Amino acid sequence: MLNQIHYQKSPNFKKRFQDLKWEQRKTSILEKSEGLLLNYVIELNSNKLIAYCISTISKGCNEVGEIDSIYVIEEYRKKGIGKQLVDEATRWFDLKNVKTQKLTVAAGNENILDFYRQFGFYPLHIVMQRRFSKIK
Repeated sequence: MLNQIHYQKSPNFKKRFQDLKWEQRKTSILEKSEGLLLNYVIELNSNKLIAYCISTISKGCNEVGEIDSIYVIEEYRKKGIGKQLVDEATRWFDLKNVKTQKLTVAAGNENILDFYRQFGFYPLHIVMQRRFSKIK
């Protein structure tokens, strides 16, 4: 569902999000991680997954932690669930003495920046990537 949001909002790289599969993403997260925290929220009445947060500590450099993926189903947003998930991730980083805590926001999803600022996350770099079309 998060990938679908990125696909819809991406001004330049829709194909990347269209082609990205969960198995690829999961493999990438596991390969780079020395530590991993997965928090999720399930609705009690239906057992439906309504939110999750995947956080990692980098392999070989336990001073770097990242919130790799976080998502709350739209109808449950603005209820404090995302805040709780980020709080739990940052507490885990603090317990593990992680010095650099980061996350990546996909271009087109800048409306989420104010949410992350409340936890002390601010833009550090803007990474630009060249788009290539098929060469004939």
